[in-house]
Amino acid sequence: MMKRFTAFVLIFSLALCCVACTPKNVTPKKPAAFYYCSTEVPYDGKSSGITAEMRESEAYGDDMIPLLNEYLEGPAGENLQSPFPAHVRIASFNPSATTVTVVLSREFSQLSGLDLILACACLSRTVFDLM
Repeated sequence: MMKRFTAFVLIFSLALCCVACTPKNVTPKKPAAFYYCSTEVPYDGKSSGITAEMRESEAYGDDMIPLLNEYLEGPAGENLQSPFPAHVRIASFNPSATTVTVVLSREFSQLSGLDLILACACLSRTVFDLM
């Protein structure tokens, strides 16, 4: 009888531990799509190597520079990677009726070729979605 009770308590404790460790699916109040490169390149022809990561942007209000600087810090997900060099920051951000001008810090000039194209594509998609 005591062995059964002990087994029941251990199983119940294990079940509680498993439930407590599951991540909560928190729905953002003001979602922002941050686009990054996928770590695994799909070869199915149906999906791209650029994937969105949803983040909360409510704390930033309409201030785009701090929000974009958070974006430049990199993804939170494990299956994504930032196409930007370390320490890249937003130097200026100027939206108008028909265009958006984003000037990045000097570190961005380290990129060239395909790396530059991927970084520009990720940044463009992020800015377009935010605007």
